[in-house]
Amino acid sequence: MQRRSLVPCVLLLSACPGPVSAVIVTETPVAQPSEPAPVTEPTPPRRPPAPGPILALGGFENVTRIGVDGHIEILQPEDADDDEDLGVLDDLIIDQQGKIFATADFGLYEVGESTLIPYLELPESIQSMDTAIFGPDGSLWVANAGGIYHRVGERWDSINGDGLLDRPRAVAHLGIDHADRLWMTYLGADWEARVTFRSHGEPWRPIDLSAVAIGPEASFFRGAEGGFYLHFDSDLVIADEPPAIHVVPMPGALSMGIGPAVQLSNGDFVLTADCNLVRLDPHEPEAATVLLGETLRACSGTTDSLAVDGNDRLWLFSDAGLEVIGPDMTPLASYPMGTIPALAETFFAARADNLGPTTLPPAGPVQHARLLATVVFHDMPMANTPVEFCRYYDSDSNGDPSPCDGAFPAYSGKTDRNGRLQIDGVQYGAYHPFAKITVKVDGKTTTRWHWGAPFGMQTAVDGVIDLGSLDFYD
Repeated sequence: MQRRSLVPCVLLLSACPGPVSAVIVTETPVAQPSEPAPVTEPTPPRRPPAPGPILALGGFENVTRIGVDGHIEILQPEDADDDEDLGVLDDLIIDQQGKIFATADFGLYEVGESTLIPYLELPESIQSMDTAIFGPDGSLWVANAGGIYHRVGERWDSINGDGLLDRPRAVAHLGIDHADRLWMTYLGADWEARVTFRSHGEPWRPIDLSAVAIGPEASFFRGAEGGFYLHFDSDLVIADEPPAIHVVPMPGALSMGIGPAVQLSNGDFVLTADCNLVRLDPHEPEAATVLLGETLRACSGTTDSLAVDGNDRLWLFSDAGLEVIGPDMTPLASYPMGTIPALAETFFAARADNLGPTTLPPAGPVQHARLLATVVFHDMPMANTPVEFCRYYDSDSNGDPSPCDGAFPAYSGKTDRNGRLQIDGVQYGAYHPFAKITVKVDGKTTTRWHWGAPFGMQTAVDGVIDLGSLDFYD
C-alpha cells in the first residue's frame, strides 16, 4: 500500500507550513468496544539520573546524539534506503524504562547504539501518526486527525471523541499528567488552538482559554513534577488542576512570538520566543531573568527545539547552531552552524532525560564545501534555472525580490543545460532552496519561485557535497 506522507507538526502548531489534511479512518480492524480499564501491572522503576547523551531530531531524517564525552554521532534508520520505511521523523518520546523512540509518519523507531531500529508499524486502519506518547503503564497513545488510539500489548482501541468541541484538523500534542489525565492540543475547524483533557472513561472536557490571547500557536509541555503547561504568545498557562487555569503574563521581551519551553528542577520555567529566553518563578513573574537572543552567537531567527538536562543546563537548537546555557541564564558554549559538521541540520525536537554530557563538544572553524545537485521539477531536470537557498526566507515572496533577499548566509546559482547546479564555498548548515520556474496554469504562463525540500550541508568528500536530486514542488 502506498501511503501518503504528512507534513509533521513538531512542538508548535504553527510548524506546519500549510493546511494539514485530515486523515479519515476507513477500515475497521481497530477495536471499538467499551474502553478497557487501565493496565495496572507494575513497571520497572527508571534508573536514577546519570550522565547521558543529548538527543536531537535533525532534518526529518536522522537523530543526532551528543554523547557523555562530547562525541557527536548521527543515527539513521536501518531501513533508510528501503521503500517500505516508516516515513519522515517527527518527534522524540520516552517510555517508562527510559528508552528513547523517534516517531515517524507510520510508526516508531527505537534509538539504538548506532542506528534507529524499526520498532512498530501502525496498522493500515490508523494510516498515520501526528503525535504519540507512552503512558505510565507502558502503553502507547497515538493521535491523528482521524482519531486517538490506545495500544495495550498487541491490541489497538479507538478512543471516542465525546465532548470535543469540533473535529480536529490536526493534533499537535498528547500528554498524560500526574493524575493520569490524557491531554490533547489540536487545531479546530477555525484553525484556532484547542486544549482538552479527559479522565479514564469520561468525555473530553475543554479548557476555557477566553482569558488568554491565543492564535494557532501554542507550545505545550509537561513540567518536572508532571503538571501541564502551555506557552501562548504572551502568557504562560498553568493547568495543574483542570479545568481551572492560572495565567502568568510574560515579560515584554517574550511577548513577540512562541517557542518551546521547559521546567527546571526547582519549579522555575524557561520559555523562548525567537531566540530570547526568560527564566521565571510563576509566583514572582516580575522577577524574571531575560537573556536576549542578540547576545547569542549561535541563535538567530527562531528557536527550533529546547532541552533541559538533569543539571538544569539548557540545550537550545536553532537554524544558526547550538547554544548551551547554564541554569543562571549564562551562556556556557556556542556552536555556530558549520563549526560542528554533525550539527548542520534544522532540529525539530530534543531530549535530555539524564544529567547530560560530562564534556561539552569541541568546536572548530566554520567549514565550507562545493555543492552539487540536479534540480528536478515534476521528475524533469530543469535547465538554465535560477536557484537560491538560504537559512531564513520570506514565505510571501513569489516574484521579486526573491525569498532569500537580504538573508545571510544565502547562495545563488544557475543550472546548466542538464539541470546540474554547482556552487562553491557553501557554509555548512541547513538551508531552504528555491528555484525560479516557468509553468502553465489554466493556459497562462507564469514564472515564480518554487520551494524545495530543506537540506543540510554537513559531510563533504574531498571538499564536495553532492545532494543528488534536489526536488522542487508547486
